[in-house]
Amino acid sequence: MANPLLIGGLVMGGAVAAWRLMREHGRGRSMFAKLLRDPAERQPGEVVHLERDPETGVYTPRKKR
Repeated sequence: MANPLLIGGLVMGGAVAAWRLMREHGRGRSMFAKLLRDPAERQPGEVVHLERDPETGVYTPRKKR
């Protein structure tokens, strides 16, 4: 059985590391807010163009150039 103090320490360490990253890179919050806001700003009939990643085969929205 794993030690609860060890597990708690790992969880708290990860939370502190994430908090420091968010604090150092303030744009991370705005990027997160933008991801949440973007679908609502799109028009209902707007077409989303996708491009395929050749390595993984996953389709993602095409980046605006």
